[in-house]
Amino acid sequence: HISHSKNIDFLNYINAYDEKKFKKFKSKVTNFYLDKKIGYPIQLNIYDLKLAEKIKFLLDIFKRNNKKKLSNYYEWLVMAYGKFLAEKYYKAYTLKYWRTNPEEMSVDWIKGRLVDKNIVQSLKSIFFKVKKNNLVYDEFRYPNKNGFFDFFKDKYLKYRITKNYKVESIDVKNKKIYFSNGKEKIFDYLISSIPLDDYKK
Repeated sequence: HISHSKNIDFLNYINAYDEKKFKKFKSKVTNFYLDKKIGYPIQLNIYDLKLAEKIKFLLDIFKRNNKKKLSNYYEWLVMAYGKFLAEKYYKAYTLKYWRTNPEEMSVDWIKGRLVDKNIVQSLKSIFFKVKKNNLVYDEFRYPNKNGFFDFFKDKYLKYRITKNYKVESIDVKNKKIYFSNGKEKIFDYLISSIPLDDYKK
């Protein structure tokens, strides 16, 4: 994982400007579909698609329905990029990356994470290779050592964390947790970090 945040408060919080701890990199992003390399984002790199795909995109882009009210992410994709790109590329990408069907995703997370639609640029990219960087984030930071967690390591040092305790049961009324090793713990506040698929057990 990387940090590509531009939020000043967050960057100050993690001390992101400390060059001894973190490096800053320029982003270079490419799509691979089967054995083909396609520029990122796809809708501004139509030049890299096959001729038949370019024609499908061109016909499709003018059929788009500019709905005001969108009920899910898939509808947003069709509205923004056309049905062909939504079906062939973005749906596959969403299933792989988010492991969720785009019809089951909301649209409240999109702003600032996906490139805005630009029909003129998309049409130009049918005929010309885009050289300009069109990324939502053009740079990112990564710790020099210890991986992504090093962004937050200092924040955890003040806490005493005990690991490898398996919860057997929780007495909500008396605010007590029972563990499989026979130990018990009284709590004032309880915050769960259990993965959802384990939580239901």
